[in-house]
Amino acid sequence: MIFKHILLVVNPAVNGETALERATVLTKKYGARLTIFSITKSHPKQHCNWKLFSGDSRIQNSADRCKWLQDCIKSMQRNGIEANTVSLTGILLPEIIRQVKNGRHDLVIIAADEKRMGREHVFGSISTRLIRECPCPVWLMKQEQKKPEFHILAAVDPVPTNLERDSLNVPILILAASLARVLEAQLHVVHVWNPFPENYTKKTCKCIYKKFLENEELEKQVHKEKFLTLLSSINLADMNPQIHFFEGSPEECISDTTVKKSIDLLIMGTVGRAGLMRYVVGNTAEDIFNTVNCSMLVIKPKGFVSSGVLATDLSREVFSPPDFFTQTL
Repeated sequence: MIFKHILLVVNPAVNGETALERATVLTKKYGARLTIFSITKSHPKQHCNWKLFSGDSRIQNSADRCKWLQDCIKSMQRNGIEANTVSLTGILLPEIIRQVKNGRHDLVIIAADEKRMGREHVFGSISTRLIRECPCPVWLMKQEQKKPEFHILAAVDPVPTNLERDSLNVPILILAASLARVLEAQLHVVHVWNPFPENYTKKTCKCIYKKFLENEELEKQVHKEKFLTLLSSINLADMNPQIHFFEGSPEECISDTTVKKSIDLLIMGTVGRAGLMRYVVGNTAEDIFNTVNCSMLVIKPKGFVSSGVLATDLSREVFSPPDFFTQTL
């Protein structure tokens, strides 16, 4: 079993029907437990007029939320699923992380929020911050089109010089293959080789650029062989996966592939860079999330530690990885 305890994060203000449907299907297919999680945003005294959040308005908000959650439960029961509910008041991101740890969840499903401006544009939306911070896999749901066939794209990057990133490749393939079987989907696997930037080498030094051109084809062949070796290490014989190997920018190539191949779900890993490192080195998963229209499932490396972003809300703790990090097909 890949997933044992799924956490569905719901928000009455966001259209979460697609996430609800996906959680229902996965819970039934994997025989997993399901917890429906809802948060009402807290309003610190120093930042608000409590008159706006007192009396009838607070009672009404609470009542509406309870009714909405009960409707979710009834929908689950009609599909033969018994779900638990957790309803809290607090700050959404740290409460999700705390629930993941305390409830030992191995998957979070949440409707992806839209791009925002202002403060969220700088610090990130809930979706992008979950990509950085959530220790277990996160399924960010975007509106899915009803199609005869579901397409899954697994993005891998076999780079032996980066052990943390390289350790994600096998779990990504195991997870993608399992979901493709359960959802009866067409599996695609992509690897993008990003050579030393050509414009940078030209500007840096002619001798470096000449050396780069001499080694380019050799490096490309090495990457292709490592990609094929990775694929052969996983039993995908019954999947008949479509294999894609590109040279160029991962963000552009993967985004283009999701469009050309009508991908419904993109699965990829991230080391969860945040803070200064995100701006210096970048976070490919975040960049791709902001450009694709399909849903996205993101996993972290084994032993992932939440960053200092949540320092005021959570201690820095190492979370246990889901079982598929040690599973084989």
